[in-house]
Amino acid sequence: MINRQHNAHPKLIENGFSLIELLVTVSVLSILVFVALPNFNTFSQHSQVDGVQNQFHSALLYARSEAIRRNKVVKLCRKQANQNQCHIPAAADWKNGWLVFIDANDDSDQIISGSASAIAEKILKISPQLGTSASFVRQMPVGDPQRATICFNGYGMVCSDKDAQSQFIVDSTSDANSIFVRKIFVSSVGKISLQSDKYQ
Repeated sequence: MINRQHNAHPKLIENGFSLIELLVTVSVLSILVFVALPNFNTFSQHSQVDGVQNQFHSALLYARSEAIRRNKVVKLCRKQANQNQCHIPAAADWKNGWLVFIDANDDSDQIISGSASAIAEKILKISPQLGTSASFVRQMPVGDPQRATICFNGYGMVCSDKDAQSQFIVDSTSDANSIFVRKIFVSSVGKISLQSDKYQ
């Protein structure tokens, strides 16, 4: 009979980090976070400001195209907080968002009124309320009153010269040096243009 000798399993060696290795790893990660965090914040601010500019640009294009398609007056107005109606009186701050609606009577900056079904039929698009990280204002020429709406007629042109003279400005609320400023212009013939003054 052949005797077979069974060797014991080799002793398992437990591997792990030493205290020095752990401290070095934590130090390297801390440096990486310290370097990457400002870049991430900058990217986040760019994204938020660009997002507001793009949303409003799309809303203006939509309002203009609907005015032409329907051959009716279509307006975009400053939205009242937590309500789907225009905010009157006018103010520079549009942070609550905006509405795109049909104004069959072309009744200037009057608030959308009537029954709930009538209001629903007039409203074409509703924007969400903007976050606190971006500011959004309408800037009028010196001496001109603020307006709560911007209006397009059936030819795709703005309804009044005052609408064409205003510009909309988006900026980051945490940006002291205005390096994230975005602007939206509307000409008297309804041309909508974008500008980024200090993009970095």
